[in-house]
Amino acid sequence: PLESILIMPIQRLPRYVLLLRELRSLTPHDHVDFQNIEEALQASAELTSYINERKTIYDYSQKLIQLEQAIDGLSES
Repeated sequence: PLESILIMPIQRLPRYVLLLRELRSLTPHDHVDFQNIEEALQASAELTSYINERKTIYDYSQKLIQLEQAIDGLSES
């Protein structure tokens, strides 16, 4: 289904964070790429956190809309 394809990039972000953490742990601190890995890890972690927060807000909004519709349905009866 289309929904499963659309969610794939979102599901990959946490995997990138794990991959970058592992890469950072295996990279010497004095390696030329260590700082780039650190920055990529930070950016990926922040983006993942932001998306999770927005998803939570969206889910709560949807529940609130459903509740509002249910209440409106009761008052019309």
